[in-house]
Amino acid sequence: MIPWLLAGCAASLLPGEAVLGEDVAAVAVTGEAGAALGTRLALGPEGLLATAPGLGEVWGIDADGAVRWRWAVAPAGGLLDAWWGPEGAEALVRGEGIFRRDPDAEGPGERVRALDETWTAAAPCPDGSVALAEGAGSAVACGEAGELRSTCAEGSCAVSLRDPATGEEVVLDETTPGSAVGFRGDGTACWGDVRAEEPTWTGEVRCADGLVLSGAEGEHLGVALAGDRAAGWFDKWIVPARARALDLGGGEAWVVDRAAERSRLALASGDGLWAVGAPGWMGHDAWTGRVWILEAP
Repeated sequence: MIPWLLAGCAASLLPGEAVLGEDVAAVAVTGEAGAALGTRLALGPEGLLATAPGLGEVWGIDADGAVRWRWAVAPAGGLLDAWWGPEGAEALVRGEGIFRRDPDAEGPGERVRALDETWTAAAPCPDGSVALAEGAGSAVACGEAGELRSTCAEGSCAVSLRDPATGEEVVLDETTPGSAVGFRGDGTACWGDVRAEEPTWTGEVRCADGLVLSGAEGEHLGVALAGDRAAGWFDKWIVPARARALDLGGGEAWVVDRAAERSRLALASGDGLWAVGAPGWMGHDAWTGRVWILEAP
């Protein structure tokens, strides 16, 4: 095992940084070997959904960190996303479609929509529908302002926003595959630019109101967006090696100090809570995954 991957933050953090679970009070939920718990997160009135794609499972977790149920919805590696729908937990399975959990039965539950393997990401909309993204590296978010998506082909992605009232779609920018899209707390559209093929790229988040925020060397900021935070991946180019969830307004940065190199963070916010997922977090085994749940400041 490479020592710096497991050593934690032996060196000093930058001013305004705080380690989750140590400097910042948070409940931690740890996965199992190979689970990659926390790859995708969703918060709602019924608690947290955290995907464990290595197991093909979605975990239902309450605000105190208790795992209430585990939903085996897909083969290992087939689970792409999970969210709260109007009738409970739903999940996107590669090449199969959207499934809804049946709390009274074992198995994957009811398939509510068949989809082929070109559909790679999903997001719930305020009206109860589901917005979908097509193509490897594409992303989608949905809110009162409409459907925000990146559509990727040949190494480039168009970021666009579709008005829910008129159906008009406006192209906002270009970005790179694997970059997140999302809405700030005030509804402003934002998107990342991670440039995953460039090892030392800082990453960048750009918003429709003109905000531009860059990460540190090798951080690839913009792999996750939720509320007013953006995250990158676990970065060996900064010392000590760590992954960060930055406040777009300049507030305290949350730090994960123990994970596999280049493993991404995930974020979710809602119902007075925040969740941070580190699917590459390692205990005794690699890619165990861990999720931190904390009250919104």
